Amino acid sequence: QLRGAVDRIHQAGLLAGAHMFSSKQPKTTVLNQGDADPRFYEDLHLTLAEPLSPDADRLVTTEPPADWPVTTGTRDIRIDGEMMIYTALSLEPPFGFTGLRRGMYGSTARAHEAGAAVAHVKTDESRGIFIIDQTTDLLDEHAADIARTYDAAGFDWIYFDGAEDVHDPRWYTTPNAQMAVIERLDREP
Repeated sequence: QLRGAVDRIHQAGLLAGAHMFSSKQPKTTVLNQGDADPRFYEDLHLTLAEPLSPDADRLVTTEPPADWPVTTGTRDIRIDGEMMIYTALSLEPPFGFTGLRRGMYGSTARAHEAGAAVAHVKTDESRGIFIIDQTTDLLDEHAADIARTYDAAGFDWIYFDGAEDVHDPRWYTTPNAQMAVIERLDREP
């Protein structure tokens, strides 16, 4: 169907462009089914202070989550293979997070032992999309998917949206995400 749409654009004498995110994927990606994919960028870390049962709605950490975000859409936690969302921060003892929603984005709620790593997964807050950790092979997988789609549909140019949604060092990761796609294209833009 996509190729058919691009063919109709070409028949009208126009060039067809692809609008892509080379540095991120939707939170609802199949990569988060069951065990959440660990290859999304983590920017903040704490340690679980107490065991966490699969239905708990409060998470206690050894240190306060002082720098963790409070903006809606950015409150994503990963512990082992489970994704969860918090409602509020607890900056006074007992430290941690309250109002947890467990097993988010297709992951499975489960028990976690004290001492487990608590990670904030970096999010594009305006679109509900996780940022790819470019030190992992997820960038290569994602770039290959984009290139296959671009080539198969017969697009003529590509627009890389979300170039600001990368982790540091941005001078490297912004062009790196784009070049990962460009180097895989059979059809030169």
